Amino acid sequence: MDGVFAFDDDIDGGTRSDWDIGADEIIIQNTVTYDGNTNTGGSVPTDSSSPYNYNSSVTVLANTGSLVKSGYAFNNWNTSANGSGTAYIPTDTFSITSDTTLYAQWTINTHTLTYTAGANGAIVGTTPQTVSHGGDGTVVTADPDDNYHFVEWSDSVLTASRTDTNITADLSVTASFAIDTHTVTFQDYDTTELKVEEVNHGGSATPPADPERTGYTFTGWDIAYNNVITDLIVTAQYTINNYTVTFNKNGGDIEANPTTKTADYNTTIDALSTAPTKASYTFINWNTQADGGGTTFTDATLVTASITVYAQWTIVQHTLTYSAGANGAIVGTTPQTVAHGSDGTAVTADPDENYHFVDWSDSSTQNPRTDTNVTGDISVTANFAVNPDIIAVDSGPSSLDRTSFVSDTWFNYVAVGSDDQISFSWTDPNSPSDDTFYYELNTDSGDTIDGTEDNITNPYIDDIVISEGTNYFHVKPQNGLGAWGIERIFILKYSKTPPTTPVVTDGGATTISLVQLSAEWVSTDAEGIADNQYCISTDSADCLTGTVVAWTSTNTDQSVVSTGLSLSDNTTYYFHIKTQDALGNWSETGHSDGILTEAEESSELANVPGKPEDENREKDEIKISWDENSNLDGTEYYAKNTVNGDHSGWDEDTDWTSKDLKCGKTYEFKVKARNAEGIETEYSDKAEIKTKSCPELLIQETIDLITFWDDEDDEEEPVENEEFFVPLIPQPALAGNWSLVSSSPMEKFIALNIPKELAQLKDKLPQLEKIFQDLGLTKISDIEEIKNLKIALPKLDKLPDNFIVAKSEKGKIQLETKLEITEEGKVEKITSTLANQRVSLEIKPEGPVNRISGLIAFRSRKISEAEREKFWEILKLNTALAEIKEELILEKFEYNDLDGDGIYTAEIKTPNNAGEYEIITLTEYQDENLGTQKMSLTMIIDPEGYVYEKIKGREARIADAKTSLFWLNSETGQFELWKASDYSQENPQTTSADGRYSFLVPEGRYYLAVEASRCKPYKSEEFSVTEGRGIHLNIEMKSRGWLLKIFDWKTIIIILISILLAYNFYRDKMRNNKKI
Repeated sequence: MDGVFAFDDDIDGGTRSDWDIGADEIIIQNTVTYDGNTNTGGSVPTDSSSPYNYNSSVTVLANTGSLVKSGYAFNNWNTSANGSGTAYIPTDTFSITSDTTLYAQWTINTHTLTYTAGANGAIVGTTPQTVSHGGDGTVVTADPDDNYHFVEWSDSVLTASRTDTNITADLSVTASFAIDTHTVTFQDYDTTELKVEEVNHGGSATPPADPERTGYTFTGWDIAYNNVITDLIVTAQYTINNYTVTFNKNGGDIEANPTTKTADYNTTIDALSTAPTKASYTFINWNTQADGGGTTFTDATLVTASITVYAQWTIVQHTLTYSAGANGAIVGTTPQTVAHGSDGTAVTADPDENYHFVDWSDSSTQNPRTDTNVTGDISVTANFAVNPDIIAVDSGPSSLDRTSFVSDTWFNYVAVGSDDQISFSWTDPNSPSDDTFYYELNTDSGDTIDGTEDNITNPYIDDIVISEGTNYFHVKPQNGLGAWGIERIFILKYSKTPPTTPVVTDGGATTISLVQLSAEWVSTDAEGIADNQYCISTDSADCLTGTVVAWTSTNTDQSVVSTGLSLSDNTTYYFHIKTQDALGNWSETGHSDGILTEAEESSELANVPGKPEDENREKDEIKISWDENSNLDGTEYYAKNTVNGDHSGWDEDTDWTSKDLKCGKTYEFKVKARNAEGIETEYSDKAEIKTKSCPELLIQETIDLITFWDDEDDEEEPVENEEFFVPLIPQPALAGNWSLVSSSPMEKFIALNIPKELAQLKDKLPQLEKIFQDLGLTKISDIEEIKNLKIALPKLDKLPDNFIVAKSEKGKIQLETKLEITEEGKVEKITSTLANQRVSLEIKPEGPVNRISGLIAFRSRKISEAEREKFWEILKLNTALAEIKEELILEKFEYNDLDGDGIYTAEIKTPNNAGEYEIITLTEYQDENLGTQKMSLTMIIDPEGYVYEKIKGREARIADAKTSLFWLNSETGQFELWKASDYSQENPQTTSADGRYSFLVPEGRYYLAVEASRCKPYKSEEFSVTEGRGIHLNIEMKSRGWLLKIFDWKTIIIILISILLAYNFYRDKMRNNKKI
């Protein structure tokens, strides 16, 4: 019994545990409590008489606290919140025997929905409707009368059918209707809109003003536009105009025949009229203006209006031809065309050098000449004769010491004595006995010979005094008839002064390099420096001893960086410099202050290993070896098979075996080294080594587009299938007598062996036809040679009928599709991608369809036993699928053609688990002959790659590893971080506890980079990716050192700080002890 116990205060002493309480000494009391029971406002009543003595009478209170609940009305009180107890209304009484809580009881409100139709319509559905507060009404529809349409409800709702939901108040609305209208469009002949008018049903439209069309006359509209009961397009009607062309003789003597012709607008006349004639003139053409300033009119000219065209005339022309005989040329226009009676333009007979003009072939000596009042053709030739002239000049200090020289070059003769003298000689090809030569030597560059200078009849002169600098020797011949030749001027640049002694500056007082020295210097000369030479030695005076570099020219450069030297450490080296001017004068030798070598100590680098050699070859592996490196200790080697990408990793061994190779195939190998400090060398030269031949005749070489790979499962570490390309080569001819079989029966025989599905695909995909030709399917008797072969199809630019294409990343990446001919001769289409990816499937049916549906199933042999049991549990829930054994349905989906382009699309999400799945597509055609067709696409879900570290021979996955993918930008030629956001992915990715990562990328060239704490940074080799392939390599990271394997860097810092604090505390204690 619950309640309140009240004790008598007169109980005598003793401890409480000793009390003997009688029933008449205890008063039991009970409480009454009121509860709002989900009220939304007000307050609960409080019974001021509570608590009550046991079994006393309680009067139930009214709703004195004004309790309210939104959407509800107060009803009564109840001893149970859900109303299942005893109900009380206010003023009811009851005898209380225990603590009691009275809960407010609520009755939900109701509302009325009233729907009314305005004029020209009715309401379909229930009206009015009574709906509980917060409840939903039923659908009603505003139904218009014939030729009317619904407009809106009075509360602005625009849909004719409405269902009002979550009702919280009464609703009364009216539907309004309007008469139907029709659009009448008036358009011109070219569909240009002239007017658009909305007309009430049964009304009439008002046409626009009559339109105009160039070359046509408007005749009316093609259809009536009154009593309009539907949308109309009314088109303007026209008739074409006809125009006249008039031919005007324009001063001619005889008219054209005929003088007029007609043509419809924008067409041509049938032919031009016969041209008129005019004496002394030639008819050219017809023109729209008499002066020829208009447009030429021909039988191809389009007539757009009535027009008059005028004959055009040209006067008779004559030709003037001027030619040059030998040793001359014509300056001016030749030939010239001149109108009858007009004048030509001036021409000049221009003789070659050492020649002069004589006369024209018509005996005229006029030069230049201008022929005037021309009345006929003229053709004349200019005659020329040779001049007396100088053809050579020699120079020298005397007649016995003459040397030929070229004008405007330096001449550096140094004369004996105080006077510098020079001699000249020349030749005269004309008549030496008749010629007199006038000459002088001065500093004037122009013509200076006027006949008053010294002269001589011999072709030489000795002992002319010359000064340093630029001089001009002038000589001009005159023959016995008084005719002058051309004055010749020869420039002599004469100097005896050498360049200044070079002032040399070393590239520094000291250098750490033992292979390179540099210097620069200054040396000048009035005539310019033609050559600079240097040598390097350990002698500060010259290069006679301790020579490192012998005298070497730098041409005109007055600085040098000498590389490739072999210098000694702690040794001083000197540059010695001399220069030469344009006349060959050498300067004195200048010397540098010297450069002291002070080389730094450097780490010994590992040298590039030798070319790998064949140690041992088998059908499926090759062992290579190389010479040991010259480093003392710590050298590691990295060998790589560049064909399949296999490598040894960094190791101290000088041999390595590349395994899992193909028989009879050539592989390339290369090796690089690194020293103890991790400094790497370049790769060695490549070695090509071939595995042993296959045991039976196989396809050996390469053909484009054909791809083989191994289908065996690798449960421990899934690896992306290896791909390589293989061509057919002709086999040696067999011995004996053989007859050639006709190609026609052979082709029929072959066709019988090719599966029907493969033949259909060959017709749809022209690329497949070429692959079959390359494979030799036109030359073998059956399909056995290509069983278990996977053929990689090229990217499809146009989708063929009944062929499924898979795309990812919102259609940006087309997944690669391969064809496989199984042992049973069945054709399978295979694609691959990563788990949890959005994939778009596209198919183009060959005709109208009712529906295209699909499903995703998995093949149980490709998954673990645990996964298989899990999916069987799912199947037990669907008895309709209980008969399925090998294919387990995971998802169903539908294809849709939303844009009406004939291509149906479905979007699916790939399964979570790696394995082999099948996508089945069912196409239900409207044509009963086509029926329902099934297509299959095998989808391989590749495993994700992961980052790991080997610890005691076992793999430990690495969390929080930053994995970055870099892409080669073909435009810049540089690698850059791949922009994954364009393909709904992240880059870089941070691994979780399982170390996993993956990228799905378009075609291109890439490399991976990984950073993880306690590990050395990782960078992969560059690799190429075909369209729609995933990147999921398993990456092994190398530890930085033993300490970081135990502690991370933060822990190490904390330990170091703790040690320093302890040491500081110890030092303080020691100082305090000393003070005591």
